[in-house]
Amino acid sequence: VASYISAEGKHAGNGQALRHVNLSANSIGSSGLAALAAAATATSSGCHLETCILSTNPLAEDDGNRSAPNGTTKSLTSLVQALHATLRTLEIAGCGLGRQGTGALAAAWAKQPVGLTSLDLSKNGIGNGGATTLANLLVGGGCPHLVTLSLASNEIGDAGAAQLARGARAEACQLRELDLGDNRIGDDGAIALSLALDASAGLVQLHHSSNAIGAAGAEAIARRIPKPHLLVELRPAG
Repeated sequence: VASYISAEGKHAGNGQALRHVNLSANSIGSSGLAALAAAATATSSGCHLETCILSTNPLAEDDGNRSAPNGTTKSLTSLVQALHATLRTLEIAGCGLGRQGTGALAAAWAKQPVGLTSLDLSKNGIGNGGATTLANLLVGGGCPHLVTLSLASNEIGDAGAAQLARGARAEACQLRELDLGDNRIGDDGAIALSLALDASAGLVQLHHSSNAIGAAGAEAIARRIPKPHLLVELRPAG
């Protein structure tokens, strides 16, 4: 795949530009990610990738299964910067990115906003810190066209939910669907997110299943249900 991307200039002229790549569940580590990043960087003017799926790969590990966060951070930054003009869908769920990998992505997009419309960062253990980083990105306009954001199974609690609610309310944010299922969000987080539903003209789908939301949080969200076209999912954990 990296070799094909490197030759993108030739293929594009023959109507063979690579636009969608799915490399999920392929044991790609930091060295494989680096190869993709190098190829995309070398052909950034001719690369036409719109969809990049790298979910369920050990991107934060090197070939010897040792943690390699620095290499992952550098490669992620290079990859997203090279694809900033064309990339619309990025799925990197279950890749062990953590807060540091999330920060690398956010820093790159803060410097060079992207046309990304869908981002899946679920199952990466980003926690409240990563949620805050993404909220700041939304407020700052680093992803001005982002419509769908999945942060399920990320150990996000009330503090992180409140930060994401702040991001969703931002004028620069165009978010319409937010998935926060299977996290650690309780009543306080649910109440904060309900305010985002009330204030945001765009957010119409909020997934809250498998959290720790009680009566107070459910009531706060229920008060927003009459909003036209609003979809809220509140299945209990377990």
